[in-house]
Amino acid sequence: MADSVSDLLDEAAAPLSESGMFNSGMLNDPSDVYANLKQLYISFEHVPTGQIVNFKGYITSWKDDYTSDWKPTSVYGRPDPIQTFQGTSRTMTIGWDVVASGVDEGKANAANVGLLAKFQYPSYNNRDYTLNGEAIKIGTLSKAPLIRVQFANLIMDSNSAAGTIAPASGLLCAMNGISVDADLEAGVFDGPNFQGQVYPKAWKLSTSLKVLHQHSLGWDSATGEWLGSETFPYGSSSPTAAWAAVDAAMGTATPDSQDAEVDNAAQETQKEEWDLVFSAKDDVIFSVGQGGLTLFNFDII
Repeated sequence: MADSVSDLLDEAAAPLSESGMFNSGMLNDPSDVYANLKQLYISFEHVPTGQIVNFKGYITSWKDDYTSDWKPTSVYGRPDPIQTFQGTSRTMTIGWDVVASGVDEGKANAANVGLLAKFQYPSYNNRDYTLNGEAIKIGTLSKAPLIRVQFANLIMDSNSAAGTIAPASGLLCAMNGISVDADLEAGVFDGPNFQGQVYPKAWKLSTSLKVLHQHSLGWDSATGEWLGSETFPYGSSSPTAAWAAVDAAMGTATPDSQDAEVDNAAQETQKEEWDLVFSAKDDVIFSVGQGGLTLFNFDII
């Protein structure tokens, strides 16, 4: 196991590749290692072009609102209006930080924030015309700037398996723009080679997403069964289905004993893995407890 973990660590610290998406330029940067090994990053795909931009998972806020729309109709002599159901919509808001460990990552972050801003615009069909002897291009809007967004199992298409990282696994959304805030209190990167340029060490981004579901949602009136994916919306099955799967795999153990056994095994595996990964780092203290991996005394800026 030590060799495999060591290989993964080398991949995370190597130049960008298919197996190492993030590379801040600092050897064994814990934020690179954690994002690459655990695949904890937020991904945005611009549907019209297929272009993708990814950010490390420094999530600062996340909220998922389900709103049922009812149309009231007042009737003479009735104390309460008749409520006619119209539909249920879903709006998700998310905030995250984009943090740089060094100058190279600071410049890359500025480019990625800029690319996400470009994703707010649609695509056009351009044609060449001649007007008063001058060649010009005239475009007609062809595709709206829909976005597929994914972050772990909290933002994902429920028809995809939790933990699947792929463009098709993202949640299709109409993105209500982005708010971009350069955290100037954290400082900027400048220098003799940056004439008239500064690169913030940290950005604060936020957005609101109107979710566009691509599958049926609701209940079968005849059978009482859920019509959508069993893992909607956060990648977990219903308690009944989940325990049925555990029973099939583990026999007749009680839910309490199953829960304790699974948790203990997971914690031991997690601790062994991260102890090996970070055993060589003396300047950062890592602790693995029941709350998961905790980083102490670590300032990425």
